[in-house]
Amino acid sequence: MSWQRLRRTGPVLCLALLSGTANAADTQSPRQVVESMQQVVLDALADSGAAMKADPERFYTLVRRELRPHFDLERAGRAILGASWKAASEADRHAFQQAFEDYLVTTYAMALRHVTPATLTVTGEPRQIDEAETMLPVRLVLVDGQVIEAELRLRRSASGWQVWDAGAGGTSLVRLFRGDIGTEAAAHGVGQVVTSLRESAARNRSRDLDTARGKAAGAGSH
Repeated sequence: MSWQRLRRTGPVLCLALLSGTANAADTQSPRQVVESMQQVVLDALADSGAAMKADPERFYTLVRRELRPHFDLERAGRAILGASWKAASEADRHAFQQAFEDYLVTTYAMALRHVTPATLTVTGEPRQIDEAETMLPVRLVLVDGQVIEAELRLRRSASGWQVWDAGAGGTSLVRLFRGDIGTEAAAHGVGQVVTSLRESAARNRSRDLDTARGKAAGAGSH
């Protein structure tokens, strides 16, 4: 599986894609859901930022607890896999959802340590697609100062607005994943994709742990 394109644009889009908070009431507007996510992360960093940076699992937990509930992973999975989703068994669909979530969390959660009040800003009103779906314009500021104009695609569910795609620069996260994950599923089956995602997540965990240990060792030597 080729992840090069996703490595370059994925972190930006995925930070937007995982915009939400588990405590958001179902009456919150798309703007409120996104803005509350920013505050949840900032509060977590202010409260225990040093401990979180020393332990990647704390960032993974933050994403799963506060962001994941407002991400419609099943809708995204159906769009990414296409015909392969329809042909897959319920067991394979469930395994894919779990593996895909773990891949997203371990790939991008650590980017949250760089979040500031200026990282993500809602720049306009939602653009309605239909009664249940809307596009929300946002501006993302990267660590190096680069500014990305993006849109979040949200759909209303029984529990409130959920983000299921994020777009920027003429493409979207779901489209990028469809090109890589969807293609692999069509060629080798959903089971092989699940294996690839699990292997990538395991490498991500090892990478993040090594990075945290390296920084801790560096700080201890001073």
